[in-house]
Amino acid sequence: MKPADFAKHKDIIQFITQKNEVSVRELAERFYLSEATVRRTLTKLENVGYVVRFHGGARLADPMETSRVKRRSLLHVAEKDAIAAFAAGLVQDGATILMMGGSSVAAMCPHLQGKNITIITNSIVIIQEMAWMTNCKVILLAGVLNPTEMEVRGALTEHSMARLHAGLAFFGTSGLSLQHGVLTDDPNAIGTYEKCVSISEKTYVLADHTKFTNPAGTTAVFTLDERINLITDDKAPPAVIKALKARGVSVDVVGNNEPASGEAHS
Repeated sequence: MKPADFAKHKDIIQFITQKNEVSVRELAERFYLSEATVRRTLTKLENVGYVVRFHGGARLADPMETSRVKRRSLLHVAEKDAIAAFAAGLVQDGATILMMGGSSVAAMCPHLQGKNITIITNSIVIIQEMAWMTNCKVILLAGVLNPTEMEVRGALTEHSMARLHAGLAFFGTSGLSLQHGVLTDDPNAIGTYEKCVSISEKTYVLADHTKFTNPAGTTAVFTLDERINLITDDKAPPAVIKALKARGVSVDVVGNNEPASGEAHS
């Protein structure tokens, strides 16, 4: 299911999220669609693990049946795709990049097609997306699997990065705070994040506007300072963006309808 499809059906997705269980007829009547169109939409949502179909309708997939990162990929799709396209535009042929877990980082994958690059990652989702690309070399880090996020973390992950180097590193985040910095909901990930920054020449954090307005995360992994480059969307709070720039943080604000651009880095 493409980003455009999610944007097209976002009202249906939100309705299912609120109701938990819906019938084909209920969706058809509410959104003035044919039942055949509703069935096709539900099939697409089932294919990405968001719903489970039953005769005459569908229910929201149990959180234990699918990863959090896959579920988050269905939220704020247009914003994440714009951010991801901009980030991918920074990657030159021949580059070695580090792509950590998170739905915004995973959204870069379609925009990296055709580039001759090496990807270092801890994300099973990114492996699944990029492994089939013959022009792309993928290095999967070792570590203990976090099944809800479908990524590996911990001391083994840090150890496996000891001899690696990346030009650009791309991170997602649970939330951003002027006071606390870049947040994660996994305290065990602190060492992994710090190691990633140390082996990379430039660090980018990809964060849609909700990471400012509704930040989550229990642990700060690094502060927002001149080391960090932020890519966000044009719904991010202007006052916060201004404060970040005053701290020396490089911020790129990307509009949903703007083409990906930016100076290329190796």
